[in-house]
Amino acid sequence: MAAESQVGSSHGQDANLALMEKMMLRMEAMETSWDKKMDLFTQEQEANAKMKEEFNEFWTHHEYIDLMFTQFEIRVKEVEEERNQGLAKIVNLKKSLDEARDEIAVLKKVVRHNSGGGVPHVKVKEPESYDGIRNAKILGNFV
Repeated sequence: MAAESQVGSSHGQDANLALMEKMMLRMEAMETSWDKKMDLFTQEQEANAKMKEEFNEFWTHHEYIDLMFTQFEIRVKEVEEERNQGLAKIVNLKKSLDEARDEIAVLKKVVRHNSGGGVPHVKVKEPESYDGIRNAKILGNFV
């Protein structure tokens, strides 16, 4: 019986460790995704800086000023919307990452706690011996 509980405990630990590894892989994928989004955001900022420089070059050309200013305003609004959406996604990814880290921490504690002693032993009171007396109360207590 004790061997079965140790095997069950070992199997549970293996399952917990496998789950923790799976969660770590998921966290790494989320971090990679976050890095890619940050790279895209940086590229957009560089593109916007370039656009601003181009706008300043066209500033001297009076016939393009109104057209370029309007296009620039439209693009700035688009970039702001994209940035806000990107930031919201990053915040959600960070929350998911923090939740996954919290879950892994809990699972690690559980695995560490269960790895030391296996299943806790429970002491069962030994029954008193029955000496054959035909008293219903004593017989009931014995049973």
